[in-house]
Amino acid sequence: MARVRQIVAIVLLFFNAVVWLKLGITSQKQCVEIDAVQEDHLEAQGSSMLKASSTKKKESRPASTKPATTPSQAGTYKDHFSTYASSLEYISQNNAVFLIYVDLAVRRTAINFHMTSLERHGISNYLFVTSSNTLCVEFWGKSIPCHVYVEEKNSNKLSSYGSKDFIKKMNIRTYMILETLRSGYDILHTDADMYYYGNPLPRVKQICNKKCSLAALIDWKTLNAGFVYVRSTNESIKVYEIMKHIADTTGKNDQVALNTAVNQRSKSGLHYEKLPKSEFKCGKFFYELERRNFGGENPCKTCLVVHNNFIVGMAAKEYRAKEMFQWEFNEDKYFSVEGHKFLSYMNSETDASWTSDKQRLRIAFAIGQVFNRTVILPKFHCPNNRPCSLLYHMSIMKLDQHFGTKYKVSTFLRNPLLVDAVKSMTSIEVSFVSNTTKTAPGKLEFNIGANGSPDSKTIFEWLGNRDEDILVFKDLKNGFSKFVDSAENDSFNQKCKEGLVDSVYQQTQS
Repeated sequence: MARVRQIVAIVLLFFNAVVWLKLGITSQKQCVEIDAVQEDHLEAQGSSMLKASSTKKKESRPASTKPATTPSQAGTYKDHFSTYASSLEYISQNNAVFLIYVDLAVRRTAINFHMTSLERHGISNYLFVTSSNTLCVEFWGKSIPCHVYVEEKNSNKLSSYGSKDFIKKMNIRTYMILETLRSGYDILHTDADMYYYGNPLPRVKQICNKKCSLAALIDWKTLNAGFVYVRSTNESIKVYEIMKHIADTTGKNDQVALNTAVNQRSKSGLHYEKLPKSEFKCGKFFYELERRNFGGENPCKTCLVVHNNFIVGMAAKEYRAKEMFQWEFNEDKYFSVEGHKFLSYMNSETDASWTSDKQRLRIAFAIGQVFNRTVILPKFHCPNNRPCSLLYHMSIMKLDQHFGTKYKVSTFLRNPLLVDAVKSMTSIEVSFVSNTTKTAPGKLEFNIGANGSPDSKTIFEWLGNRDEDILVFKDLKNGFSKFVDSAENDSFNQKCKEGLVDSVYQQTQS
């Protein structure tokens, strides 16, 4: 009987084991099936989230994770900029980008802006957007972010302000900004003819805050399309869609389009800000109305951004930037004294007029030609006998066409880039007098009382053996009469006729 009970117990144990095993397998299968369902659900949910996120702002790559590049890595570096989307993703920080549209014709200005404003203040989330592959190839070689947005056959030609070609180039900016906004990035769009006293983005964001869709520098009374912060919002996108329509259907430029679109959308809830003029200045205020002609003059303690506008032509913009110590581009060795000889002079305080100033300028260029010396310009006279820049009187474009390599701006010797070089330069003062006097040490005096103003032969006999770095002429009123070679004299007179052309400060007449 006991034997039978043992057998029954063993059978029951076996039966229970089988049942539990079956239940375990079933349970495991159900768990697997549940996990699979959850996985499918999560995958679908993730896909949905990814799709949804494609319409939101993209997360930018932290600056610290970007690989260091050198000019020798240009081939690898440029791959980041093969598409506009990849360019924005690579350079953006905290979903914000600086965009600068340039073409090959403003290459010098673009490089100067990179040196004086972007590089100096540690700004790295910027992108030069261009219509020139040639320019981008150069920039990639220097590890400067650049993307060819559209090929433009006239990229290497300067476009006159207001011309059809100028408007066409400016409207490219509308297209690139609209595409950037639709991709979810906030933009600080800036022209290259700017000078930064610091990184403007933190201050602009503070002014704009999260309620603002757009904030712009003010040109006199209107919004400036060349310095505008735009957040990626529905309202800002609508503004640039209106601007695109204006660009596509009219001959108006992007600045007119911006003000038209903002005025229209502000009636429907667009929140925008005008950047304070004390910190963000257009050229009309900073240079002209506040009378800043020379570097170090009337320092602006509140300035953050200055726009070198309200003046026509790149030659005039460059001249003004040089005179104000806002220009450092030096591929042409402009800021170099080695191997060069100079002459400088002052305009008369007793004969203070543009007529006499212009005559002295002509004489300075003539003497410079005799000795192959570069003329360092003086300050010139403006109404009320106040000192001012040559910009107020003469076409800089015409001057550069005929005397471009023969002169330096008036602040040349005070430029911070030349402080050490100037210390070692030698000079001597030269005067033309009516009566014979004894020459004082460190000075040269030549009597012109009997024979009048010297010609090229006479002045060469007087000064041809001088080896000082700078000949400093006290007054040039009677300093030169003519070149003895008639062909050279005729050529010089023609050059003066074509190169010394009167204009106005904004360079709109020549």
